[in-house]
Amino acid sequence: ENIGNNLYEQGEYAHASKAYQQSVLVLDEAKRYGAAADRLLKVARTEYELGNDAAALEFYQQALTKFSAANNKRSLGYTLHNIANIYYGQGDYAQALRHYQMILKAEEAAGTRDGAASAWQGIGQVHSLNGNYRLALNAYQENLKIVRALANKADEAAALQRVAGAHFVLAEYPQALDIYRAALVLRQELNDQQDTAAALLDVGMTLAA
Repeated sequence: ENIGNNLYEQGEYAHASKAYQQSVLVLDEAKRYGAAADRLLKVARTEYELGNDAAALEFYQQALTKFSAANNKRSLGYTLHNIANIYYGQGDYAQALRHYQMILKAEEAAGTRDGAASAWQGIGQVHSLNGNYRLALNAYQENLKIVRALANKADEAAALQRVAGAHFVLAEYPQALDIYRAALVLRQELNDQQDTAAALLDVGMTLAA
């Protein structure tokens, strides 16, 4: 693993991938399947850095199989996130949505609220790109519920802006305005000038609609 890590840090991704794959074989032979699954994640990440999406997906799927067999819920969710994000980047929204929904199930089973929030955000983004704005709104509202419970103001402000944006696209301007204003208050409390300016722009745009 150390050889692979050193090669990866040097940007020698092709050689790092080969080193990681050799490590996987050794770990499998030793029946250390959990460690082998972790190493497969490194292979997949390295292949992704090389622009080999198909290979990255293949190795993530191999890791997924091992994590599923071991009932490693946390790693299962993490791996699914990577798979979903590749499909999303490729514009394969049907597969992305399918995997975000799988992530949601896995993260809820694992009790990881941040992972579930991220899954709902992904689901909302895919629905929005597909023009299903009501479904996107529902997903963003579920995301907001979780984010609020996690008590992170920056994440809550971003979640509010996604909800407001969905209302805006649906021409539900009063709802959009109220929520954009709530997001603005949080941005001002965080004292981030750039995000506050963007929030002010959202409010102004909605008032002008």
